[in-house]
Amino acid sequence: MIKSLIVAGTVFAITLGVIAASMPDRQIAAANSTTTLISNHEWAFDYPPVEGLIQTLVIGSDNSLVLNSHTAEVLDSIASALPETLTNADIERIGFLAQQGFSAPAASSVATTLTGFLRYRQAERHSQRNTNDNNELVPAEARFELSVALQNQYLGTAQAEQLFGQQRRLKQYLLERRAIQANSELSATQRQNMLERTSHQFEAEREQENTQ
Repeated sequence: MIKSLIVAGTVFAITLGVIAASMPDRQIAAANSTTTLISNHEWAFDYPPVEGLIQTLVIGSDNSLVLNSHTAEVLDSIASALPETLTNADIERIGFLAQQGFSAPAASSVATTLTGFLRYRQAERHSQRNTNDNNELVPAEARFELSVALQNQYLGTAQAEQLFGQQRRLKQYLLERRAIQANSELSATQRQNMLERTSHQFEAEREQENTQ
């Protein structure tokens, strides 16, 4: 119970800091016009390689962006190809340009998901600068829960689950194993039984996902 309260408090405090830090950029973005989005003024990176990655995003039969773990990987590659310090004006411009490579309604879903993902990555980077990057269990749990909270905040709960569901379950499984191994109150037999049960549950859930 105490550990859960510590984790929840850490996540809450960091989330407040992330939101506060992002507010000035949001106000700046609201003041920018469409002209700014297509202007070359202060464009500080090479867009064509990024555009090439955007074009690898898969559009489904319903003419909207397919949301799965592969899409999350592509979005991560796009974010990694961009500068780490993007303003909201930069992100809005990238979304605007991304739309030009797709027809409606796919263009809108691509822009919405891409800009949401980029904002999530910006917030995540900010949160990482405000967390203690060590190997203790509680900080690891806090970082995981904060990551989930930021994904839900910037992408929406349903969309975030589609993009990150598999990744989340793997991280949760690894955290559970780590907690079991670190529990000094367990006997060797108890520890082994709990590890096996956790492993079987994870494999069953992954198998169920693959059959859907």
